[in-house]
Amino acid sequence: MGIEDSGLTPGLRRLLCRTALELPYEQSQALLSDTLGFTPCSAREAERVAQCHGERLEQQKEAVSSGPFCRSAREAKPRYCLAIDGTMIPGLVNEEQHRVEWHEVKIATVFDPRQIEPSLYVAGRDDADRFGERLWRTLQGRQIPPEKLRLIVADGAPWIWNLAALHYPQVPQLLDFYHAAEHVHATATAIWKGAAAETWWPRRLDQLREGRIEKFFAPLRRLAQTHPPPDPETRPERLLQYFQDNRQRLRYRWAREQNLPIGSGAVESAARHIVQQRLKQSGMRWSDPGAQAVLNLRTCHRNGDFEQYWENYAASA
Repeated sequence: MGIEDSGLTPGLRRLLCRTALELPYEQSQALLSDTLGFTPCSAREAERVAQCHGERLEQQKEAVSSGPFCRSAREAKPRYCLAIDGTMIPGLVNEEQHRVEWHEVKIATVFDPRQIEPSLYVAGRDDADRFGERLWRTLQGRQIPPEKLRLIVADGAPWIWNLAALHYPQVPQLLDFYHAAEHVHATATAIWKGAAAETWWPRRLDQLREGRIEKFFAPLRRLAQTHPPPDPETRPERLLQYFQDNRQRLRYRWAREQNLPIGSGAVESAARHIVQQRLKQSGMRWSDPGAQAVLNLRTCHRNGDFEQYWENYAASA
């Protein structure tokens, strides 16, 4: 029957993981008890089972081959966009400083801008290098070589662009338009009040959208020369440097002409429903292994691999 030391069959372990990837462990155990009419295990045992299978999924991902793809030109036709971001979750309490440590979960989504094929999610409590490897292995396992990526869109975090340059150097990059708009708006409203600000910043965004890059940069340069910094975070020199650093990622007109997204809303949505809805609830504290186990279960389910995983597990058990 595939019963291990815990006395749980593969089918019951599947139910424990299915509810635990959606709900806190105590709520998960209570739901199963009410639904099944008996108590299958304690909440602590449900956590142990979920972590066991989350770690098992991690080991399977580590075993994915990293060999090169061999695809025909037709199969390699670009069709996906890649969006990358980070979101914070509460870690364990620092006993010396008596406060909760917050840690970043890195997340990526590969999506079809035509909205025909389902999205693919990758999430990890990793540093940038390890997350880049995790993303690379996952896309290889899905037979999505770099040649199938049309665009990488993200905010201005340097670790994202470094990852993209290392693993996907030939894929066009785009700075999330809405992050760019926030920077322009913040500087304008810090310098002017009322109508002057409301006239200046929309014009700059229109220039960005329409691809008039030189006309966009000229007012930023004048602003940096003529206006003293009202605040270090919104000073004109910082705004100018931000866009100069991302100059090659301002191809919004090209993206719109190609029917590609100019914003990273897909990955921001993924950060909410993959990470925050489960790992950022009131009172939660996560170790790195515990967080990664739940992330593995959630991405496995959202990517459509959950039932196949349990079929394989039951067969091997």
